[in-house]
Order: sequence, then structure tokens, then C-alpha cells
Amino acid sequence: MPDGPDFPTGRDPLASEELSPALGISRRTLVFVFLAAAALFAVTSIAAGRYHRAQAARAEEFFARGGRLAAQNKGREALQAYQNALAIERNNTRYRLAVALELMNLGRPREAAIYFHELLRADPASAIPNLMLARIAASDGDIDGAMKFYHRAVFGYWPPGSEQKRTEAQWELVDFLQKNGTRKQVLAELLQLDQMPIDVDERKRVAGLLVEYGAPGQAADIFRDLLSLDSRDAQAWAGLGEANLMQGLYLEARTAFRRAARWSPDDRSIRQKLELTEAVIGLDPTIRGLGQDQRFARSQKLLRLAISALDECVEEGASVPEPERKLVETARKAAAAHPRRSAYTTAIDDNISLAERLWQLRTSLCASPDSRYEALARVLTRLSE
Repeated sequence: MPDGPDFPTGRDPLASEELSPALGISRRTLVFVFLAAAALFAVTSIAAGRYHRAQAARAEEFFARGGRLAAQNKGREALQAYQNALAIERNNTRYRLAVALELMNLGRPREAAIYFHELLRADPASAIPNLMLARIAASDGDIDGAMKFYHRAVFGYWPPGSEQKRTEAQWELVDFLQKNGTRKQVLAELLQLDQMPIDVDERKRVAGLLVEYGAPGQAADIFRDLLSLDSRDAQAWAGLGEANLMQGLYLEARTAFRRAARWSPDDRSIRQKLELTEAVIGLDPTIRGLGQDQRFARSQKLLRLAISALDECVEEGASVPEPERKLVETARKAAAAHPRRSAYTTAIDDNISLAERLWQLRTSLCASPDSRYEALARVLTRLSE
């Protein structure tokens, strides 16, 4: 018994005019239906394409209008134009970013943040939304949030031609942390900046801030690197001198300031730093290369200056507490003493200790002294470390 329908041998059922008695549809009719459907689809696709192109062009017109209005400082009108563009093309990131940025310009950061977060959901590495959210967090005093978004901005994707914005964002973070962060946080971001492609002036600024925030060793390395590129850079020599001075490397500081003065002889600040360094070198009893007699003489000079600074403080109205008056008398006697040479070592240590204690007393009683005592302050600060 046959397995399928009983067709005459060699006959193609599709070649017949009647496809099936059950369907009652001719091959000609079916072809016509298919062709009509294809034509309808083509017409619909063309119409849809024209509609989408028209909508895209309309959205772009709104976007361009927004740009013109923004350039005319018509922020509200610009925002409306950008919103119109976004309403037409909801997934356009350019339009969404323009809306968010205009909201920021109008002082509406909370609304802008919604759009920035939407942009980051689509592209977490986008630098501009991260930078804007960092600024919003910074304005709120959210240190951790600001640092998180600043870091994402710095290491994120910037549009071609705007790579300089990366270092600007890093500087922005440094400025924020100088006002709100810790010394350790500032130092970490400064060292990060030094690894970025910044120019000579920016590297000098980084090194100067490293000195200010207590990292003179790293600053000195940067200044030496700059001097290897230009040995006549007076600012770099002066910076190296300041870094050496902070580290207690007084002889090296003097050499650096002398070279700075050589290449910039009219710079008064460099001359003042050189004079200060010379004063420190002439006062420090622990400077290398001194004989025992010189060390003792300097220790007494150091002590007499500390007594003078305290006396000046008392003359300005301060009163030495009773427990410390004996200390002052002991210091006066030591400053005028003439011990045997064999006792110099002990006398030097005692003089330095007395000078440090008098300076601490003066610091607790009076305001910061003027520049006349800066050399004394530097020497005693280093000796007390």
C-alpha cells in the first residue's frame, strides 16, 4: 500500500493549476498574494525610512537650535530645544548629554545627575558624565563620592581632541582635596599627576606642592629631572633649593640657590632664600665639616637667639609661667658660660636642648615670630625631629 498521496508518476503537484482541492487556491493567485505583500512591505519600509529620517532631521534641527541659544546665553530656551531633540530620539546620547550639561549650567544639578547616571548606565567609562557627577559630589562635600567619580573621569574615555581634559580633571581633584582632603590624599594625587603627560610648568607646580605638603624628596627628584633638560632653569634650581632646605640639606640648598641666582639675578625671592640658607648654615651646630670649637660657638649662638626671641615675646605682654622661669635662668647662664674644651660635647647637647625648650615655650606663649627668627625656627625644627 503506498505511503503518500497517489500522484501519477513524474507529475509535480505544484505544477498543477490547483494546489489542493482542500485549499482551493491556484498557484497564480498565491504568487500574486506574495508579490502584493512584498510590494506593501517595500512601500511601508520606504515610508517608515522617510519618516525616521524626517524625525532625525527634525531632532538635529532642535539640537542645533539649542547650541545657538546656549551660545547666546539663553539657557532656558536652549534646554527646551535640547529636550525637544531628546523627546524625538530618546536613545541619542549626544542629546541626553546636552540636556544634562544645560541643566548644570542653569544650576539644577539634581536633575542633571539623573541624566548623567543614565548615560553611565549605557557607558560607565564615559569621562564627561563622571566628571560632572564628581563636581556635584564635591559641591555636596562628599569626599569619597567626588574622588570616585574624579578617578573614573581621569581614567575614562575622553572624546578625540580633548585629552587635555584628563589632566585638568586630575588638577581639579587636587584642588578639591587641598581644601577638603588629607595630606596623604593630596600627595597621592600629586604623584599621579607627575605620571601624566603634563608640561614643564605643570611639573614645577606639582613639585612645589610636594614640598608644601611635606614630600621634599619626591619634589627634589622632579626638579633634578627638569634641570637635566634645562640646566639654566632658575625656577627649577630655586625649587630644588627649597626641597633641599626642607630636608636639612643646607649645603646642597645653598648651591641650588646660588645657581638660581646666577640665572635669575634680579629675582628678589631667590636672593632672600639664599640669604636665609646662609643664615641657617651659619647657625646650625650640627652642620658637617665643623670643628668642636665651632660647634660649641654655634650652640651658644643658637641658645642666645632663642632667649632673645622669648624676651621679645615677654616684652609684647606675655608672661612666663612660674615653672618655666627656672628654665629661662638656666638658659641665660649656659649662654654666657665658658666651659673647658673637654666639656664641649656635653655643653653643646645641653645648649641645643635648652634652645629647643625655650622655642617651644615661646611658641606656646606668642604668635609666630617674624622673618628675623626664620633661620632659628628652621634649625630648631630640624634638630627636634
